[in-house]
Amino acid sequence: MKSQASSTEQITDSTDQAESLSRRRFFHLAGGIAGAGALLSAGSANAMSSGGSLGTGDTALLNIVLIIQQIEAEFYARAAASGALSEREKIAVSGIKDQEASHLTSVKKMLGFGSAVSVVTNLSAIDFNNRESVLLHASIIEDIAVACVNGITPLLAGTAHQTALGKLALADAGHSTFVSNSRNPNTFGNLAIDENGLGHSHSPSAVLEQAEAYLYNRFDKSTLPNQNKI
Repeated sequence: MKSQASSTEQITDSTDQAESLSRRRFFHLAGGIAGAGALLSAGSANAMSSGGSLGTGDTALLNIVLIIQQIEAEFYARAAASGALSEREKIAVSGIKDQEASHLTSVKKMLGFGSAVSVVTNLSAIDFNNRESVLLHASIIEDIAVACVNGITPLLAGTAHQTALGKLALADAGHSTFVSNSRNPNTFGNLAIDENGLGHSHSPSAVLEQAEAYLYNRFDKSTLPNQNKI
């Protein structure tokens, strides 16, 4: 229990420090996103399906957040069971798994009954028996998650959920920092911020396109707001 508490404290400390993430780091990881997409499309082109309607306005925007949370929840559920991680990493990833499950429930509540979109995740590009594969995709998914909330929050017409989404993004930033340091120890100081001192963000359509590397579903992006805050 002491070891688990220590790992939880490490995640919390990382979260407090990581209000901003690096555009430079994201574009470095974007190569991984492209590679994942190529593998998935090659292996499952016939399995792709329409994800249905995202809704309109704030409902559509929150559904994109929900889609990312579903990917994160499924990824960490499988990563926590991976035999490739060290004992310290397993404990920390198990804590992240529980946090992501809580985030998923919270976003569903924001949307309300009947408005939430369900997806079928496709994690076939990830080798859960390979530590580097698990940590690489954890980095990619966390960066997508933070860019998602940073890009979507300013576009919401209502303000009721902005604080909650900000806390969600901060937690994901902390997760991303933990994963980065697991892959490359003592690299937190290399995480840059943009010229405005802010973490990177992406438009809803860009986020959805990136997320589709981990989905069997495809969604219509033509009606989504296209402001890109990069």
